[in-house]
Amino acid sequence: MVLLEKESAIKRDLEVLRMRRERANGRTQEQAAARAGMSVRTARTYERLGQLPSQLKQPRRYRTRPDPFAADWPWVVKQLERDEALQATTLFALLRTLNPGRYQAGQVRTFQEHIATWRAQHGPTREVMFPQIHRPGVDAQSDFTHMESLGITLGGVPFPHLVFHLVLSYSNIEAIQVCFSETFESLVEGIETCRVASHSGTEPIISVRPSIRSTPRDVLRRGSATAW
Repeated sequence: MVLLEKESAIKRDLEVLRMRRERANGRTQEQAAARAGMSVRTARTYERLGQLPSQLKQPRRYRTRPDPFAADWPWVVKQLERDEALQATTLFALLRTLNPGRYQAGQVRTFQEHIATWRAQHGPTREVMFPQIHRPGVDAQSDFTHMESLGITLGGVPFPHLVFHLVLSYSNIEAIQVCFSETFESLVEGIETCRVASHSGTEPIISVRPSIRSTPRDVLRRGSATAW
């Protein structure tokens, strides 16, 4: 039923869009309505509103039928608050046992939806975790550090420079490379130098940097660099 309603809404939108195209091409309102397969009155209405049928439909915020679990819902909430791990199917079976003949087996899906909605709105906050998988010799993190504040000099002459710092995510092996600009070229040279220095082999190194000006992720192969 829901799929048919969506298909019908899409069809009406396409009809209105076609009517608009016909009008933009110089057709009269009657001609555009006929080509779009709608009445002149409907075409006039959508021209006046300036919106598609799907844009005019407001989301339903009311129930179309009584809640079958309203009488026992306070008891259900108490059980959920007492035991956070209680499964909806288990609770529904218990509810049917306590109220013989009131609920049917086919209502379990509706009951599960009620439980899911309650947990989303009133249940305990769930911890969100994003697993990080570090592949040996492949994944790395890098950044540039400006060294001017240290006041380094060579023969009494100021030596303004940066340090490219690379850390292999799996082994925490670190390496650095002196450079003079925070550019993609310095990044490529730094990854190659640090890869050799850390003996990470010939596999590509994926370097993820949060503040690189050129690109946030680069893959370096021996003798060539490719930006993702």
